[in-house]
Amino acid sequence: MSRLYNADQVLSNCYDAEKQALRITTSLLREWAGITADATPTEIFIKGTSDAFALEPNSAISFNLTVGGRDNVNDDVFVGTIKGGIKRDGAGNVSIVSGSVVYETQSDDPAWDFEVQADNVNKSLKLVATGDPDNPVQWEITGVLASVVF
Repeated sequence: MSRLYNADQVLSNCYDAEKQALRITTSLLREWAGITADATPTEIFIKGTSDAFALEPNSAISFNLTVGGRDNVNDDVFVGTIKGGIKRDGAGNVSIVSGSVVYETQSDDPAWDFEVQADNVNKSLKLVATGDPDNPVQWEITGVLASVVF
């Protein structure tokens, strides 16, 4: 049976008898949105907030992001998918899994850019957009994420 969820998360908890620990896996559908006023790299936050996507201690997250950006003055667009993983260890260190992310993007303007970063200061997945130097660009990102805390 197929179901559509309009909720932040669906939890499944599994007790690991061998490790005597509770393992939590989470599937998330998350949206980010923001505007770049010029070509200055700008962090894009969770839609409707000024919050970054924070990671729990001892967690790993696989992400698949779909990105869209549009300048409504010149009608230029940026589209793409970004895939990768990010982790946070027990000491609070945040890093991209294997140090790299897979970008498949297209843009009418080659100066536009979109980047995923590990933010060690805020312990979060950081999304950074670079838009048009002369016109504002509206950015919308939808992410499907799978998280495990163990």
